[in-house]
Formats: sequence, C-alpha cells, structure tokens
Amino acid sequence: MRKNMKKALAFGLSAIMTAAMFAGCGSGSGTTTAAAGTTGAEATTAAAAGTTGAEATEAGGSGSETDYPTKYITAVCPFGPTSGTDGMSRTLCTIAEQFLGQSITVTNKTGASGSVGSLYVAQQPADGYTLLTGSESTSMFHAMGTADLDYDDFIPILLYMRECGIMITYADSPYQSLQDLIDAAKADPGKVSVGTTGVGGLPDIWWTILESEFDVQFNRVAFDGSGDANTALMGKHIEAFVAGTQTSYPLMQDGSVRALAVMDSENIEGYEDVPKLSELFPELVKYMPYGPFFVVSVKAGTDQAIVDKLTDAFKKAYETPEFQEYIKTCKDIPLGLTGEEANAFMKRQQAVVSWMLYDIGASATCPSDYGVERVSE
Repeated sequence: MRKNMKKALAFGLSAIMTAAMFAGCGSGSGTTTAAAGTTGAEATTAAAAGTTGAEATEAGGSGSETDYPTKYITAVCPFGPTSGTDGMSRTLCTIAEQFLGQSITVTNKTGASGSVGSLYVAQQPADGYTLLTGSESTSMFHAMGTADLDYDDFIPILLYMRECGIMITYADSPYQSLQDLIDAAKADPGKVSVGTTGVGGLPDIWWTILESEFDVQFNRVAFDGSGDANTALMGKHIEAFVAGTQTSYPLMQDGSVRALAVMDSENIEGYEDVPKLSELFPELVKYMPYGPFFVVSVKAGTDQAIVDKLTDAFKKAYETPEFQEYIKTCKDIPLGLTGEEANAFMKRQQAVVSWMLYDIGASATCPSDYGVERVSE
C-alpha cells in the first residue's frame, strides 16, 4: 500500500506541476492584480518564481527605511482570485492600508499548491514592500517536494484565523454520506473524481488520509483555488471537494451543495446538523485538528522596524469590528497571533502533518531531513 501510494503521489505531483504551467479551469495559472478596496487596479506582469528559497534568501533590499512605507505595497496571494485565501487577504489588506497610509495592491501568482507565489516573494528584496498573504500550504512544500521553502524563509506579520474543512458534494449527488463516497471509491478505484487545490493543500491532505485509512483510490483533479473547484463541483465535473467554511457555507445556504462531514472535531456555527468526522470515524481523531490557516508574512531578513510597523497595522486591522464581523461571517476561528506565537502554531501543524504523511507512506522524505522533529504529545 505504501509503495502504491508513493507511485500515485509522484504521478499526481507531476500532473499538477505540469498543469500549473498552463491555463487551468477558472482563473488559471499566472498573475492577476487588484488594489485592495479599489477597482481598475494596475496590472503586474512579474515573472513566476523559478529558484529555490535558499537561492533567494540573500536577495537585497533597502529594508531599513525609518519613514516606511513611502510607496504602495504589493501583497502576493499564491492562490486564484476565486479562492478563500484571496477573499480573506483582500478584506484584511483593505483595512490594514488605512493604518499604513499607503495602498496595498493584491496580486495573484498561482500554481503548484501556492509555491509559485511563495517563491516569488522569497525572491524579492527584504524591504517590506512585498507581502505574502498565504495559508497552511507552506507547511507541505518540503513534504510534497513542491519547493525548497519553509517558514524560516519568512517572518509572520499576523496569523489571523483558521478554518475547518467541509466535505461537500453537489445538491442532487447520489452520495448521502461520506461513507457512501468511500464505498464508491472502493468499488471502482480511481473513478470517483474529487477536487484538490494542488499537492499538499487541505483537500489533498484529506484525500490522502482517506485513501490510506480505507484502502481506496480517488481520481484527484487539481484547481487553482476553492472557487474554481466549487464551480466544477456544482457543474458535476467532480463528485466531491473539501472546501473551507468561508466558501462552503453560502453554497450550502442556497442549496447548491450538500455537506457530508465537518473534517474536524470542532463545533462550527451553522454546521450543527453536519456530522463531524470525529464522530463518523473516531480512528481519524489522531489527525485532528488539521485545516487551513491564513497568515501575512514578509521575507526573512526584513528590518525589524518595518516588521513592527506592519505588525502594528495588521493587528489593528484585525481588531476592528469590521474584520471581527468578517471572521464570524466566514464561520472561521479567530487567532490574531504574531511573532513567536504565530511561528509556534504554524510549525506545530507542519510537524504533525509532515510526520503523518511520512508515516502513511504519502511522503518519501523523512521530516527530520528538513529539520522538522516529531511532536511529543
């Protein structure tokens, strides 16, 4: 089983990395730009990153301006314009720019599970004018072999919230439960098409866990973001997807999709009638909690005075009634972590999931080889 999973992972990674080079469903792979809180923003055409984080670490930058910021700031979202990460980052940046006194232009640089945009930021000067508005995908870059990048290549400005995954299917799907989906995949290996946002993303991790635990095989179809995957699901091009609470809830409310399970043990407002995975399959509790989190970062090496200014502005934005209400609307869990607290949270999740993937044979590289030690409970 471990050998087959490694072969499947290698094949899937190759296919997804190839797909990232071409236009995909919906937003496609590439660069789109819009200023936070404005319309008709200027377009950018910066090339997609092509070097490793280690090669980019020494890139220079002024980084010590006492009057920072003196020009607009670019925030790079490594997922498509229809993704949940994009919506969250634009909302936060729109508020934060009011405290910085400069506009924040949000740019989408998609591909390879978020590694294209992350690599791009790692190549820019460490001067505070390029932010990464990313997610938990960074924790999987080494485990999945998508990029030579890690949390140490960035400094967290604000880890603002996390969410639980929701297993959804289209409204009139024949699958009435998660068990139905698993049974179908077992009866017809590789025929049940499911959506992912790339190797190492939230959906991909859960499909890997389910395949390993129940000895089944899904046909994984990659999309640039959850918005594109949800569109494909509603069009019945795929059978199921693990969406975040932000994107799944409104679709549930209007009857476009049905929720099969909350992929967590967390009680989420609005999902009271949806069974929790911990209740359906208690043996999977060992993998919980696992879900997306959202963080604003800058390149490692950025002057501390700039980091402090950014942290102050984004923390103030996070604390506004406007953004707190936005978190509630998204059905997400507020965090508001900065500095070492943010680092500790992210690195713990990286350790838990990296070792889990290695233990079940989904990752061929031992986490200790890239400096991640097993968590001691």
